[in-house]
Amino acid sequence: MKDSHYRIVNRTLFLIAAAMFVIAICEWVLQWFGYTLTWVPYSPGRLLELAAMIAVFVIMLLLRQIRDTLRSK
Repeated sequence: MKDSHYRIVNRTLFLIAAAMFVIAICEWVLQWFGYTLTWVPYSPGRLLELAAMIAVFVIMLLLRQIRDTLRSK
């Protein structure tokens, strides 16, 4: 993959993971007060797990990009 493709994929996946993290935290806080986000089909813990899996994938892509950059020099 080209360097620009890595950047687009990394940024997109990072934004998705960050959004899932924020939604999970908001849902968790709302549940303290007896409310919930009805459009979120997962529990806050499950959302955090999914966000972490996506973040690990982003880290793997970043490390691969660094490796490819170092090999090309």
